[in-house]
Amino acid sequence: MKKVILIASLLLCLITLSAQSKDHDKLRKELSQWQQIRAEGIIQVNYQMFSFRKLFVLSSAQQQIRLDIFDGGMFGMTPEPLFSAYAGDYVAVRSPVMPQLEVIAASKPMEIQPTQLLGQFDSIFELYADEIIANKELNVNGTIYLFDKHFRLTQATNEEMKIAIKIDYKRNKDPDKIVVRYENNDIITFLIDKISHEKVEIVPLPPNLLPIAPSDDTEWEDADQLD
Repeated sequence: MKKVILIASLLLCLITLSAQSKDHDKLRKELSQWQQIRAEGIIQVNYQMFSFRKLFVLSSAQQQIRLDIFDGGMFGMTPEPLFSAYAGDYVAVRSPVMPQLEVIAASKPMEIQPTQLLGQFDSIFELYADEIIANKELNVNGTIYLFDKHFRLTQATNEEMKIAIKIDYKRNKDPDKIVVRYENNDIITFLIDKISHEKVEIVPLPPNLLPIAPSDDTEWEDADQLD
């Protein structure tokens, strides 16, 4: 009888360990997809004076994010982005149609980088895999991550930043829709048509710099040269 109980206990342990291993593999696979991603589709923006619907390309790799927004129509997508934003060690903006946005970005540098909201998913797995598998929820440095039963990331919220990101998925398990909420309002919606996890290369935008006003000495020097 004791042998039967021992064998049953060993089998139960093996089954449990096998299930845990499968869960860890699923979680690792899901998190690794966010390490490198390129998404294309339609972006809808509705925030203060901005309200538009355009084409977008969103790339994320190696703790860097770049968003490019293009105009589109019957002749296809414009080659030059209407708006570009980059976040890595710094945040930069480029907008040929609204250069004042570049001045705003230079005058008000962000203290918290957007990449902090996404986090380092490889580190998250190594440190918190068991907690995620058990609770489908994780709180890291004020950012709360929620996961579904398939261990897919469904939401990331940071109360201090007043930002929440909600993610819906297609049947093939790729993200279908990403909604960014600020102060409980949907301000950005990404409707994803195409997504890839192949090697992604991100070209950083140059940092935004405030225009330097000419000094009095410079003005006098120019005047002397005219004489």
